[in-house]
Amino acid sequence: MSIVEFLKYNKGFALQKFRLDLGISFMVVINLALLVITASDKLNHYTHLPQWMIILLGVPCVLIGTWAFGYFLDKMRFQHNVNENINERNPQIQEILSQNREILRKLEVLEDGRARVSQTDIR
Repeated sequence: MSIVEFLKYNKGFALQKFRLDLGISFMVVINLALLVITASDKLNHYTHLPQWMIILLGVPCVLIGTWAFGYFLDKMRFQHNVNENINERNPQIQEILSQNREILRKLEVLEDGRARVSQTDIR
């Protein structure tokens, strides 16, 4: 396995991790909706609303509330600030990332050179 293949797999693993994080985030919303459903009989006791109405109003409120909180965090650039803070505390990450970029750039130059050589050989 060459270094190019390894780096391509590494990018694929990062993509799968991102997808897993998105799925986990979605599961949090589902868990909140299920919490509303299971607590609806107790909420019925306090609000004197029918259980179906609590579920009908509660689940969309959970979804809207979760979206609003995510929107607030996005506008405050929460994740970007956290990532910058982590990177500032760990300069080794920046060094590794810059080395990876340099290796990929050099490999692309080598591959372009090979492609040009193979094209001239064909002619």
